[in-house]
Amino acid sequence: IHWHMVCCINYTTYDVRHAQDTIHVGKGQCDIMLLSGEDSMDSHPYWYAQMVCIFHVNLTHQPTNICTPQWHDVLLVRWLAQEDTDSTGSQLFQPLDQVSWVSGDNEDAYGFVDPSSVIHSCHLVPCFHSSPDDVSASEVTLLKRKQADVHMDWKAYYVMR
Repeated sequence: IHWHMVCCINYTTYDVRHAQDTIHVGKGQCDIMLLSGEDSMDSHPYWYAQMVCIFHVNLTHQPTNICTPQWHDVLLVRWLAQEDTDSTGSQLFQPLDQVSWVSGDNEDAYGFVDPSSVIHSCHLVPCFHSSPDDVSASEVTLLKRKQADVHMDWKAYYVMR
């Protein structure tokens, strides 16, 4: 396993231009947006997550006799869950997506993502009407937060895409 601190995400802007997001793990915003892959009409089209680690592995697959190591990039992410919001507004005004952290004791709170499935980075703005969340010691250790930054997590966020 080889660890990295920077990930570059290439994407196409809304006016069909090439752009690139550079994400530094542990510095500022590390939030990403992916297609959900859910087919239901009721499901939300995007998943949101925070990048915790970037790494690559060189793998060989012995049952298929592939002896040459193959390079695989991997992102370790902490998932954000969609909050139910009132979407009774008109088609012209849709509320911002609201998300919150998946509980740290849930086995699906963290996962692995292929960097090629990331659409682009996103910016999370705290829902100031909610209060800061209490972060457990195990989550702080995994996220490598400084002691002074422990109270940076909020219960809910708005997603700025």
